[in-house]
Amino acid sequence: MTEKSYELRRSNRRTLALTLDRQGRLMIHAPMRMPLRTIEAFLLEKQDWIARKRQELSAAASRTRRFSLEEGGSIPYLGQALSIGYGPVRRAEVQNGVLMLPRSGRPAQHVLNWLTEQARLVLPSYVEKWSRRMNVYPTALSFGYAKARYGSMTSDGRMRLNVALMHFPAQYIDYVVVHELAHRVHPDHSPAFHAYVESVLPGAGQLRKEMKTLSGYLTLLRELNEKDLEEQE
Repeated sequence: MTEKSYELRRSNRRTLALTLDRQGRLMIHAPMRMPLRTIEAFLLEKQDWIARKRQELSAAASRTRRFSLEEGGSIPYLGQALSIGYGPVRRAEVQNGVLMLPRSGRPAQHVLNWLTEQARLVLPSYVEKWSRRMNVYPTALSFGYAKARYGSMTSDGRMRLNVALMHFPAQYIDYVVVHELAHRVHPDHSPAFHAYVESVLPGAGQLRKEMKTLSGYLTLLRELNEKDLEEQE
């Protein structure tokens, strides 16, 4: 592997780390004085991991590539394709099974506003269902649109769920909610944590793996918005 096949960033860190962006470009974070031969040897050891991650990114991209905010396009909604239309509406709303958007303004923002409303209506029922089953309750529930996190749980019990979960089929929402509630019992990602999640939701490990192929849903609206901006320039 040559240095041109990756971007090398050196800093005052002590260890090597690899990251891949959404296009599969490889970045290496290395200590300032680490020899290049050591970095290259580390890369050779990680070739299987790099290939696997790139395959996951490609699968995620292929699943989201077909979605569009153009007239007649669609977005994923609770695991189904929800058609997009435009009309004389002031805000996004569903009419006859079609998500109608205003003809003015940013389409992606209209959709995000609508998804946020739906998240506030739909997701609390998932939290309530699993809280009762697990006898574990959050102290507060809020919603956001993080780039890379499905949800979070603070040490004092405040749960935050990603609005993008409204793109996902129900079984994956179940997994994320159980995962976050389980952090009230096990605050880390230890084997005990994963065993507990699996005991509550059998098959959770498989759901976690499957969600990697749907990771593009997390930033779908951002990417559709950026694509729209590029086309207008």
